[in-house]
Amino acid sequence: MPRFAFAVASVVGLAARSALATFPFPTPPAGTPPQNYAAYLRLPVTSPPVRPVDFTGSTEWKLTSDQTGEPAIDSSPAELFGVKGMSVDLAWQVTTGRPDVLIAVLDSGIRWDDTGAMQDLRRKVHLNRGELPLPRDAAGHTKPESSAGGAFLNPDPYDLNDDGVFDVTDYANDARVTDANGNGLLDPQDLIRAFSNGTDDDGNGYVDDIAGWNFLDDDNDPFDEVSYGHGTGEAEDSTAEADNGGALGTCPNCRIMPVALGAVNNTSFARAAIEYAWNNDVPIIASAADEESFHHNPPAANRHTITVNSVTRFASQGGFTMSPHSYLYLNGCTNYGGNIAVAIESSS
Repeated sequence: MPRFAFAVASVVGLAARSALATFPFPTPPAGTPPQNYAAYLRLPVTSPPVRPVDFTGSTEWKLTSDQTGEPAIDSSPAELFGVKGMSVDLAWQVTTGRPDVLIAVLDSGIRWDDTGAMQDLRRKVHLNRGELPLPRDAAGHTKPESSAGGAFLNPDPYDLNDDGVFDVTDYANDARVTDANGNGLLDPQDLIRAFSNGTDDDGNGYVDDIAGWNFLDDDNDPFDEVSYGHGTGEAEDSTAEADNGGALGTCPNCRIMPVALGAVNNTSFARAAIEYAWNNDVPIIASAADEESFHHNPPAANRHTITVNSVTRFASQGGFTMSPHSYLYLNGCTNYGGNIAVAIESSS
């Protein structure tokens, strides 16, 4: 069973591992199974930690720095020394995430038609093997039928390219799958269109739930039909690939499950789902929402969620020149109050 986290809006070492080549996965010793997720580390440990951490290249890694240019802030413990976002020099020494950690993004769904977003996310979407057939190679063979036999490091029959993760790239040469949505990429919506058969093959009550679910339309495609984009942005923030020239997620080795919401109030179903998650040790990260008010929308109102709001740098608020001169200024759109568990600097 994968480990789960819910966000509410919010191996390499083998040649030709194209599915994971742009992920920040470690290179294991020769012969090490690529699914050895416990080894997933990114940064060398330094003692004491070095700030700022500045990774240069095609992707901007400056997530902790003193880039404000204001010594009074950067030297103040009350201002957290100007640290932005997550402290990559500490957090990513522990882990960059694992493919068996699944983040359900409960939001507006996902923009399968956004080619840029799909470059970052298509390999990161969790696929439900209970609703999918075994992938086939160009010769029409599944992994158990392949002549490679004992050369595979990962016994998972769904991991056709043997990179340690079952994702859309395992169907890259499967003749049954085409670029059905015309975005120029093989993505999970192509699998939804290729393999939906109207049968609840895994018996979980959701027919053809191949890659998430749409609770607005009650169907198996969480496509963001109105192109709102918020759910896609949240997915990129959490799990976008690293080092591929696009966005960078805070947990770049984790997986996502896109879920399109259909509720406009605090339903009994939503409350029951949160209690179920709580009782099964699943954390739910809940946005405080955006009215700049002293109240909390569901699910942030639930005592069993981790409610998050936003702070920012006061000087970045256009037109303001007077105090409070703070790096931790309350963002002008976020809700506030005693129910807030975490505040995130939202301009990093």
